[in-house]
Amino acid sequence: MAIERYIEPTSGLVVFTVTGGGRVKDMITALEDLFAAPEFRKNADILWDFSKWRADPPEAGELRELVSFLHKNKDKRGSGYKVSIVVSRDLDYGLARMFETYAENLPFTIRIFRKRPPAESWLKQPD
Repeated sequence: MAIERYIEPTSGLVVFTVTGGGRVKDMITALEDLFAAPEFRKNADILWDFSKWRADPPEAGELRELVSFLHKNKDKRGSGYKVSIVVSRDLDYGLARMFETYAENLPFTIRIFRKRPPAESWLKQPD
């Protein structure tokens, strides 16, 4: 899995663009690297673009592992931020909805999109 990270200098918005194959552990590594980045802002919104991701679907246990990681690191990550997830395949949409359900007790709001422009627009809207 290739994960490209960009942090918008003005807003602090974090954009991850995911391509190829890979596993949830790669996403966890990308988040660990993000938390260590000097330009990272604790409560910054985040966009995960999986529209070009072509991996085998993660298992439910992997998604719960990601939620557990986010829970353990919520002090580093902050609260009240938004997470938009962009997917292109129906399967990925279903997996993103499963993640959304598992993460419902975490301190952020998730929305899932089929196209990137609406995901970016949602992130720019005031809470």
